[in-house]
Amino acid sequence: MRVDPLCDPLDPESALGAKIFFEPGARTRWHRKPARTLIVISGFGRMRRAGGPIEEIAAGTVVRIPSGQKIWFGAAGSRAVTYIVLHGEAG
Repeated sequence: MRVDPLCDPLDPESALGAKIFFEPGARTRWHRKPARTLIVISGFGRMRRAGGPIEEIAAGTVVRIPSGQKIWFGAAGSRAVTYIVLHGEAG
């Protein structure tokens, strides 16, 4: 996994966001974080919310994750995925 910040995390006026890249087959562990929005910009991935089915995500998919929801996400077995993550509540 590679994380490229999209803004200055030390600037309080700046939104918190990053571009995230997962190699084929790579994924996060189960985790919880503050609210965020994922915007898939290329590739093909998968995610799962606690208690739910595995969901497929591809370019153009927008996922809103509420604060504290347990989740994992990453690339599909043979394909990479890249997405933008924005932290905080989105409209």
